[in-house]
Amino acid sequence: MAAGDPRWLVVGAGSFGTAMARILGPRPVELTLAARTAEHAEAMRASGSNERYFPGFQFPEDTHFTTVDEAADRDWDVVVLAVPTSAFAETVERFAHRAPRFVSLGKGLDPSGRRLSEVAADYIDP
Repeated sequence: MAAGDPRWLVVGAGSFGTAMARILGPRPVELTLAARTAEHAEAMRASGSNERYFPGFQFPEDTHFTTVDEAADRDWDVVVLAVPTSAFAETVERFAHRAPRFVSLGKGLDPSGRRLSEVAADYIDP
């Protein structure tokens, strides 16, 4: 990671978010993985891995860890959403004004039956 690298945030520290963070980690980006709880973020910071969902696989050493609440107070270049569809709308709304670009890893429909792209359009300007 070098000064001026794009700031990427992966929201969701479950299996899919962890796998995506591991894939993005070696790229020239400043990468942060956001967990729901401070305890989970601290455990990943201390061990360098996500033992809860991806035991034994180490993150690149310059990966940052935080909570979703802390991340929602900062600006990002790209936000990667790796959250359950039931939390998608709330998460998009929280980060809508924090980044110019979003990547959704979600699949399926939200609880109301809408596609996630339709839900995102409620909060993100095209």
